[in-house]
Amino acid sequence: MKSPHAKGKTLVIAITVLCLVISAAATVSDCMRYGTAKLLWHTIRFILAAALCYFLWRGYRWARVLLALVFLAAGSASTVISFWQAGTLRGFFVLCMGISYLLFYGVLMFSRDVIAFRESQERSRT
Repeated sequence: MKSPHAKGKTLVIAITVLCLVISAAATVSDCMRYGTAKLLWHTIRFILAAALCYFLWRGYRWARVLLALVFLAAGSASTVISFWQAGTLRGFFVLCMGISYLLFYGVLMFSRDVIAFRESQERSRT
């Protein structure tokens, strides 16, 4: 049986990878739809997400809380927006993204395993 630290590490890795994949997919989708007009915004958003995930990995509490709140806001907004695009492939993608972000929020805020991993990372930093 895996220790809470190992489970938390797996969850943090999964959230990081999925977060960055979803961000990259959203960038490609918007570039296909609107051209490169929003590419700078998407690049900045991707870099900020990667930086938050890095600090999450390093065990910073503020990064876990901030990233969770970003996921809550983005997940809520995406879920609502998806209903305006109902019946389209883009609407389905936005709904999946919203649900994923809400799940990430729940895991980051309430998973004892993620908290155990964060505390272990924090101890190893000092």
